[in-house]
Amino acid sequence: MMKILIDNNVAIDILAERNPGFEEASDIMEYICLGACKAYLATKSITDIHYTLVKQFKKLGYGTTEMCKHKARCVLGSYLCAVDTADTIGEDVRYAFSSPMEDFEDSIVASVANRYDIDYIVTNNISDFVNSPVKAIKPCEAIELLEEQQSAITQQTVTAVNQEPTTAFF
Repeated sequence: MMKILIDNNVAIDILAERNPGFEEASDIMEYICLGACKAYLATKSITDIHYTLVKQFKKLGYGTTEMCKHKARCVLGSYLCAVDTADTIGEDVRYAFSSPMEDFEDSIVASVANRYDIDYIVTNNISDFVNSPVKAIKPCEAIELLEEQQSAITQQTVTAVNQEPTTAFF
């Protein structure tokens, strides 16, 4: 099963229903909920996502700051029922200090992904992960890979069902 780490920008697209990006991000979420892949969110990202959601909800006129904070907690809490967290440890921070990646925070995310044996980091900002030890892909690429994986599973199932039994039971 494919393991992906969702970058902040894709998580925010899903949670704030932000365009462009919401449709692809929600398609990935559907695959996650169907169990087609194992998805993670770097624990260090959660506070950044919460902060951004509150600002986004406030901008959209969802009410007072307190109401927007409550909505952000509810939405993020629901999201974390489907997505696992990948903890950040000191090793990840130390990696970021010597990483060839330009952005310190993205270096930490890349280190977490590497430590969790993640197959892909799903992000809208591929250029931020050029020197990452884990390949970064756009949401549309993740969808293509998940579709290919599901097609292969379906084909295997069809082949298994269509095979003649090797032993007769009478």
